[in-house]
Amino acid sequence: MVLELEYEWECWYDHAVSGRSAQNYEDTLHKVCTLRSVEEFWGCYAHLSGIHALGPKCGYHFMKKGVKPMWEHPQNKEGGIWQFKVPKESAQTVWKDFLISVIGHSYSEFLKEQVNGISITNRQGEFYINMWVDSQDPQNGVANWFAEQTQVPAKSVFKTCFSLIKNYKS
Repeated sequence: MVLELEYEWECWYDHAVSGRSAQNYEDTLHKVCTLRSVEEFWGCYAHLSGIHALGPKCGYHFMKKGVKPMWEHPQNKEGGIWQFKVPKESAQTVWKDFLISVIGHSYSEFLKEQVNGISITNRQGEFYINMWVDSQDPQNGVANWFAEQTQVPAKSVFKTCFSLIKNYKS
């Protein structure tokens, strides 16, 4: 018996390159796998190197099929990201728990926004976990839901993709 996911997902690897610009960001994205079932999710997840093996500014993105992990993508550009800064020592567990919650669609009763994906990026001293949403109407319950799902307090902020694009290009 196959346990189908509510949505199809694609896993992407983002390989940071020194001097990378917004124009060549897409060139550093590599699709790893497509997930339609719980079994495919676990197969893909097991295939990935652990997050502590990610180089600086490199990351993984699990996005709904057809949505690229880019601010400019049509599904993302009118929305934003919830960004959670998580200490390195708890990041692996937090990432796994949050990823399972998003892929398993257990956020639906808490959020009005359409979730487009979830990402993790290795940053200096911490990991950034981003939830991509297609709305610029941030729900205050997201930060509380994150803490409840992961049992780890994290610094959180909502950023619109429009402001991210504008600031990155300036």
